[in-house]
Amino acid sequence: MRLSRASIALLALVAVTACATHRTLIPRIDEAPREGLSLERPLRVALLDARPEKLDSAEVVTSLREGLSRTYGDSLLWVPYFEETPRGEVALRIRVLASGADFGSRLVVASAFATASSTGSAAASSPWGPVLAEARSQQNVLASGFSGEGWWIGTSWLELQIEDRRFGENDAVLFPIVAEDQQANLWGYRSADQAAQRAWGKVAQGLIRVLDALLITVRDHETP
Repeated sequence: MRLSRASIALLALVAVTACATHRTLIPRIDEAPREGLSLERPLRVALLDARPEKLDSAEVVTSLREGLSRTYGDSLLWVPYFEETPRGEVALRIRVLASGADFGSRLVVASAFATASSTGSAAASSPWGPVLAEARSQQNVLASGFSGEGWWIGTSWLELQIEDRRFGENDAVLFPIVAEDQQANLWGYRSADQAAQRAWGKVAQGLIRVLDALLITVRDHETP
C-alpha cells in the first residue's frame, strides 16, 4: 500500500512534534539531617523559579524546598522571595535559572556566569568570602566552543544572593552555581535525563556546601 504525499507529510509532522528537544528535571536533595547545627535566629530563605520555560514550576520549587527542609529543619525560615529582609537578619535567595537538558544546544555561556562569579568574589567581604569560595569550587561547565549536535546537554544553574543586615549595613553578595553535562543521544530521553541528573548532582553538592558554610558562619557570629 502506497502512502499519499499528505499522509507522508502528516507522519513526518507527528514524528517531529513527538520528539521534544527539552527535558525538565525535578531537582531533589537527599542529604542527612544536619544534627547539632541550630541557630537562635533562623536563616531566612526564599526560592524563585526564574527559568524561561517554567515547565513543572510548582514541582521544581516544592521539591527543592522539601529537600532543604529535611536537611536543615528549623534552621531555615521560608519567606516570600521579594520580602524585605528585616534589620538584624540574614537572608538567602535562591533563583533557579536552569534545570534540565536540551538536545543540541547549550543554555549557559561560560563568559556570562564567569563574569558573575568574579563580580561576586570582588564584592564578598568577611565572613562571606569563604562561603563564595565553596560555591565557586563546584562550578563545572563545558568548553565555550563545544558543538552540541547529536548530544543532550544537561544544565543546572542556581543564582544565590546572601543579604546580611546584622551590622547596620545592607551587605549583599550575588553569585552562581552552575554545572553542565553532555550525553550522546544513544538512548533518547534516557540520555537526556542522565545528562540533566549529572549536572544537577554537581550543583546540589555545591548548594549543600554553601548552606553548611553559611549556617555555620551565621551561628558562630550570633551574639551569646
